[in-house]
Amino acid sequence: MHAWDVPPANLALLRHVFPTLHFLILYVANSAQLYYVSQILYVVVQNAAKLSILLLYLRIFPGARFRLWTKIMIAWVVCHTFAFGISITLQCLPFDALWESKVEGKCINPTGIVYTCAAFSILEDMTLILLPIPELKSLNMSLRKRIALIFMFALGSL
Repeated sequence: MHAWDVPPANLALLRHVFPTLHFLILYVANSAQLYYVSQILYVVVQNAAKLSILLLYLRIFPGARFRLWTKIMIAWVVCHTFAFGISITLQCLPFDALWESKVEGKCINPTGIVYTCAAFSILEDMTLILLPIPELKSLNMSLRKRIALIFMFALGSL
């Protein structure tokens, strides 16, 4: 049986019955801690990519109205990063309750956080794709080149 399939209640019993598996139990605890850290870093990295695209938009497009909407979107992404970063970080108090079965803690259901974060992320992605289209449509180019440019920006936003 794989270590991750062992119920947490049996880990203490396994530690006493099979002392040689002590390193395996430590590995499982360390992987839970790494998973916790990776959740936090995922929110930061995902939104850092969006921020870099929005900052690129600020450098490329000079229109005042477009720049206002881009700055609003930057503020939204920063708030999103902060809010979901805090909610993922504080999903269990004390933190040890996430990876220690013996620690009593108060935890929230992370599924709701994940679905909410995914919905906001999809909305932000669609906004990133659609945001430059009005600016690109008004360029003095042939229709074929404008359409190619729009697809290039949309593909770069994905």
